[in-house]
Amino acid sequence: MFTSSKTEISIDCCYKLFDTGSYCHTKMTLFILETNQKYENEEWIHYLTRADDIFNKCDLATRPDDTKFLSACIEKIGSRCGEEVLNSIVNNTSTTKKCCDKLVNMGERCHTNMAKILIRTPEMKNMDPIEFMERSKNVYDECSIE
Repeated sequence: MFTSSKTEISIDCCYKLFDTGSYCHTKMTLFILETNQKYENEEWIHYLTRADDIFNKCDLATRPDDTKFLSACIEKIGSRCGEEVLNSIVNNTSTTKKCCDKLVNMGERCHTNMAKILIRTPEMKNMDPIEFMERSKNVYDECSIE
């Protein structure tokens, strides 16, 4: 953001950035601008606009698909198996064959999008988003092997 390079931001960085929140992201940007003499004679609006653009791009990259699609996914797995899979992700517990079958039948796209929506809930605020997504993928991969 503070350089002219076109370095891509990884999806992991986007999850961390989104987890930090827009308010903190803006405050950190302002802190850098206020405390670094290099920026004291510069127009800050350019940097603040770029910071907003980066946050918005990360929001889009980590946002799940539409609610209609997610509703169909929830129907496929059901609430009991959905809770079991979530428990497997959060607490590293095993998933029953029945729920694994439902998860695999639901499909990886559904599973990934459900994980994306769950990581945005207040209940998951203390969970590292990258770790959550990795565990989510591991649960799906383990189920697809069975």
